[in-house]
Amino acid sequence: MKGVLRRTYIRIIYIWILYVSRGNRGRRCKLYKEMKKKGIVLDVVAYNTVLHVIGISEGVDVSITLYKEMIELGCKPNIVTYNIIVKFLCQSGRFRLAYVILDQMPEKGCFPNVITYHGFFGCLEKPKEMLKLFDRMIESGVRPRMDTYVMLLRRFGRWGFFVQCL
Repeated sequence: MKGVLRRTYIRIIYIWILYVSRGNRGRRCKLYKEMKKKGIVLDVVAYNTVLHVIGISEGVDVSITLYKEMIELGCKPNIVTYNIIVKFLCQSGRFRLAYVILDQMPEKGCFPNVITYHGFFGCLEKPKEMLKLFDRMIESGVRPRMDTYVMLLRRFGRWGFFVQCL
């Protein structure tokens, strides 16, 4: 039991360092490689943290590589994993790949939630595409939250859809 607690404690420390080392991009990747070399096995929560932190500093391509490595090592992604990847893809303008992942999620036993769709809504630039995705969200049984409506209203307002109402 002490060995398990020690490994968990070490894992938490490394993940905390990943968060804290914001200014030093190379340090994050180096630290992740060091964790692997020391045999620290990451669970899905730890991988999600690493995916998020490294994705912010290194970009979506490094996150996708890490995501593939995670799967190869037998760690099953969860909804948070997919939400991180979808958001990074959308932010980098790679909507086709984000839609591919959105389509594959149910096949892998992980159904999109409202956060998944928010990743798209925050980045889409075409009103028709956004409405089509909103319809898809409703049809799939995902209920919008108040912040979903606020996000959509702001986007459509910026596009000038409400000028005539004033």
